[in-house]
Amino acid sequence: MFAIVVGVGVATYGTLRLLSRDSDTPTTFASTTTAVATTVPSPDTSAVTTSTFAPTTTSTTAPPTTTTTLPTPPEEITVEVLNSTNRQGVAAVLTEKLEAAGYQTNKPTNYEKSLKKSRVWYRKGLSAEAKILAEEFVPDAIVEAFPGGIDTDAGLIVIIGASY
Repeated sequence: MFAIVVGVGVATYGTLRLLSRDSDTPTTFASTTTAVATTVPSPDTSAVTTSTFAPTTTSTTAPPTTTTTLPTPPEEITVEVLNSTNRQGVAAVLTEKLEAAGYQTNKPTNYEKSLKKSRVWYRKGLSAEAKILAEEFVPDAIVEAFPGGIDTDAGLIVIIGASY
């Protein structure tokens, strides 16, 4: 009886080895062998044992990958601060804070219009960086795409409003 069970195991192993050689691509095999032994009496009173097995084959696929773009570090971003209030030196003070945080800065200046709310304008590709700057330095600001109308090479433009 033991010899038959060992024989079935060897036959299963040999079958799986042959199947894996026939394929050009590697296949992962997870085999489950179910042995059902039945004894059938025969006329000469000896026992005949029959075993069956059912190999199961599974293959695996790698999960999809995702790419996350990290924000541009402050030292790679130029910021220009403009003052739209009647308070002297506000843009200069914020410019110094931004420099201390590692940002590249242009000379602070005045904005031609008076704004109630501050703005952080960003150029294409810098929206996440504008939100970070606003949260840290100008929490009252509205963050929006740069509408143009100012002659600057800055990637982020801060307009200080009366709410600052």
